[in-house]
This record gives sequence, structure tokens and C-alpha cells, in this order.
Amino acid sequence: HASINRPSWSITSATAEAHHIATMTRAVEPAPDDPSKVVLPTTASHRADAGQAWGTLVHGLLEHAMRHEQATCDDLRRLGLWLTVEEPRLREVLELAVDTVLQVTKASFWIEAKAAPHSVETPFAFAEGKGRILNGVIDLMFERAERHHVIDYKTDLNTRLQADAYSLQLATYGRALKVAGAVPGDLSVAPVRAERT
Repeated sequence: HASINRPSWSITSATAEAHHIATMTRAVEPAPDDPSKVVLPTTASHRADAGQAWGTLVHGLLEHAMRHEQATCDDLRRLGLWLTVEEPRLREVLELAVDTVLQVTKASFWIEAKAAPHSVETPFAFAEGKGRILNGVIDLMFERAERHHVIDYKTDLNTRLQADAYSLQLATYGRALKVAGAVPGDLSVAPVRAERT
């Protein structure tokens, strides 16, 4: 009985955010000290423009802006209202989220990606050894010189954020591209905060 009920494979996320996503969708109850369990208003000890829910909002707006050539500030604001329907307290920082996205659209990597064949929020899954599947989502991927370049957005508050802190995640994206038959190019992290993008 134990042998039959033992899984023959496992699935692992490249970003280790599965627990946070499950918490946000109420699939699991958050731990009492989990900072992403609710979106709190900005206070002396908390910022509403931080945490998992904030990152999900900004990623959704970035995806829309890259997918739609003529996306306007009003379009982003309307989408933001929809994306915050379950987290209405995030609406107090909606203008900051829209400003953040508008700043990103001026970045050199964004302009280059927009002009090239590109893909946003691209899911992947591949077998990594016997009985183990690794999956994830690439935020932004674009082609240049027959190579696929990857940008991973980070909405963290940490101003000392460095790409090497995410080297394992970026390496996973490179392996996913190779498995799909693509040649990886630059794999990099883009900190996306309105005040320093």
C-alpha cells in the first residue's frame, strides 16, 4: 500500500513562490508572521508597495504593457483596478504601480524587447532527472542575434538587489531554453521600482 501511494515524480518551482501564491489564493492558510497574508496600508512599519501582492500587481501591469503596443496610462489604471479586486487595499498604491510600469517602459531593455520578437509570462516545465519536473514562468524573453534573452522582474525594496542573488533561478531559465532547443543569451534581473528603475 505504501509503495502504491508514493509519488513517482515531484514538481518543483523555479522561483519558490508557490507557497505565497497558494496563500494569496486562499489554498492554504498563511502563517501568522507571513508578510504576504494580507495587504496592509502603509504604516511606519509596513509598506503597501511591497510583498507578494504588490509584485503580482506590477507583473500583471508589465505583462499588459508589453503585450499591447498602444497601452495607455488609463488602460493600466483600469487593469490595476481589476487586478486588485481581491486586495482593495492595494489600490492606495495603484498610481505608484502604474508609474513604476511607465518608468520600466522607458528602460533600454524594454525598448529593445518591444522591437524584437518577444514573449511575456512564458511558462515552462522540463524533466530534471528521473522523477523530477522543474517548472516556472519567464517574465520577459526576446530574441537578438539568434539568442533568447531573459529578463526577470524583481519588485523587492532591497536597493542592493544583485543579479547574482538570483543566479540559480536565472540558470534554471537557461536550462529551460536549452531543453526547448533555444540558445540562451543574456539572463538578467531587472529591479522594477519607480524610484530607481
